[in-house]
Amino acid sequence: MKLIIINGPNLNLLGVREKKIYGNKSFESLFDELQKKYNDISLEQYQSNHEGEIIEKIQEVGFVGKSALKEIRKNGVHRKQIGLEIKAEPMVGPNTRFWDIKVDNQIVGYVTSAAYSPRLKKNIALAMILKEHSIIGNDVEVISGDKIMSAEVVEKPFFDPRKTAAKS
Repeated sequence: MKLIIINGPNLNLLGVREKKIYGNKSFESLFDELQKKYNDISLEQYQSNHEGEIIEKIQEVGFVGKSALKEIRKNGVHRKQIGLEIKAEPMVGPNTRFWDIKVDNQIVGYVTSAAYSPRLKKNIALAMILKEHSIIGNDVEVISGDKIMSAEVVEKPFFDPRKTAAKS
């Protein structure tokens, strides 16, 4: 594995400037410690006081996730985060594992978090789902163990825009 540490303005002054605040160690000595501690990783460092040079370095070496972003740019996203209203008895606690979401008996996503909202008086959830099933108003099934619950794709964040809860 290769890792490059890119430092910006004034980090070349570590160990020199305001030692009471920044300490006595230079970045070079800190970098030496990192190399000794993580000798199984190829470490490099780069420092510049000029933001343009830093940006050029980042573009030169790339970054984690760059290939994934290129694929998204080319093909678009495949999944989206959505809100769900799960139409079931009030949940007594949050889900502790992901729950499958099905449409026409096919798994199309999963619930990442779900809980009963006392303020909204309904079960709400966040989920990742295939893009084509993410349309507000779509009906889906949420599977928790052997329990099948109907749910509807709803807007998020979950709130009461018309303040109907406050009027009641």
